Amino acid sequence: MQLVNSFVLLTCISIVNCSQAASATVILAEAEQVSSVCDISGQLPVPDWQGNLTGPLCGIYSSCTALELVGIPSNPKDFVASPYIGSCGGSSAAELVRLANDAGAGAHVVSRLSAFDLWITRAPLVANVRISPTSDRFNHWVVAVWSDGGMVLYDGIESPHKVSLAEFLGNWSGVGIVVTKSQDEAVLARIWLGRLCLVEIAVLAGLLCLRLLRRSSVKIVKMGQPLLAMGILATIMAVGGNVVFGDLGHHNAGVKVATASSAVTNYRHGTLSDAQAASTDPNSLLIDARYEDDFKLGTIPGAVNIPVAASQWAIRDYLEPLPRETPIVVFCQSQRCAFDDSVASHLTNLGFSDVTVCNEGWSEYSKLHKEGVK
Repeated sequence: MQLVNSFVLLTCISIVNCSQAASATVILAEAEQVSSVCDISGQLPVPDWQGNLTGPLCGIYSSCTALELVGIPSNPKDFVASPYIGSCGGSSAAELVRLANDAGAGAHVVSRLSAFDLWITRAPLVANVRISPTSDRFNHWVVAVWSDGGMVLYDGIESPHKVSLAEFLGNWSGVGIVVTKSQDEAVLARIWLGRLCLVEIAVLAGLLCLRLLRRSSVKIVKMGQPLLAMGILATIMAVGGNVVFGDLGHHNAGVKVATASSAVTNYRHGTLSDAQAASTDPNSLLIDARYEDDFKLGTIPGAVNIPVAASQWAIRDYLEPLPRETPIVVFCQSQRCAFDDSVASHLTNLGFSDVTVCNEGWSEYSKLHKEGVK
């Protein structure tokens, strides 16, 4: 067991050193709206996809980011230890709570919060999310902070991403850790106090409705009908409570986001000829879905790299200026590789309507072009 833990720590330390050596890249800095892929390729810097990946250290990075947000200086490298990361898969919620407490902060595990609860809390939330809307595993940690009716997400060392509440709720497992500057700060009490205020408002609204009904000409409710009055009051409170506590508006929007990936795929499958045509078409975008290191060793001319491990928020920001009707062709290593399907699902979820997945990939292309290949 000690040997396994030592291996895990050595691996994590190497990831930390690589991540700290790479600067956080602003993928799109106030990019202007453009009308062709050539314009985009000429304006955008090359994203440092690999430098932005934190792997199993996502929980430690997120916890340290939350600590910084509440005013407690922290360094992820100081917490690369077995009490805070117990497996190669990453940190558990209990381990991240221990990290925050050892740093002198308060940490409270919460679940099943509504958008109203997030608004009431107004504290950094280390949220358990899925890295891709196509995944059924919630195995990633990010920091979520309420901002103007949406959420700002801090994912590893990437620049912050502004997302809608629906996008956040659709990719959140419902489990999170609220981080506060002091351990005695009553965050849970604040949440329940907010809910109690809503209950009081609902009761007052119900009593007001009953009073109005009693004064109406219909005379539905009379003093001699207490059971009917209680029934109407209970109905008003039940409906109002379901709308507020269940947060139906944001809940339904989040469900649409969460189930979008299970719908029929909106991309088609093509051949190597589609990739070759896109490589010379100024109005098309050719995407290599392999890892950045493989992309640097060689790719189809004209292709840009969006690796399969890139987060959905980073992909969204990177392609934000691109018109959603732009023809896009995605390829990866070979016929046996499914990275292109994963990236294509990201693209269709982002609203791109003309996406093609190439059945062949770099392996087949390089065999046809043994000379003069990038």
